[in-house]
Amino acid sequence: MLRLINDLLDLSKLEVSGAMLSFTLSHIHDVIRVLWTKVASAAETKGIEVAFKPGYEIPVVYIDNKRISQVVMSLATNAVKFTERGGRIDVSTRRSPERRRGPGH
Repeated sequence: MLRLINDLLDLSKLEVSGAMLSFTLSHIHDVIRVLWTKVASAAETKGIEVAFKPGYEIPVVYIDNKRISQVVMSLATNAVKFTERGGRIDVSTRRSPERRRGPGH
């Protein structure tokens, strides 16, 4: 509950400040791995099996680690919350096919 309140406060700060983000060169797999022990622990308590399957073609990119961590943790928390005891959660990453950005590109 405290995490949810803090996330809501962060959201209100973003709205007021004009979305100040802090980008660093990072890999999404590193973000997921940092959070994974928390996710696995919560899942284990509920009798849920979890697996992370990283895609090897994922590039290092500029991201706001704090914001991405909030998104990943929210998704993972909801997955654990809404998966029944004895279920399984699989998390994987993959790169989407390149898309053209309009005529001439």
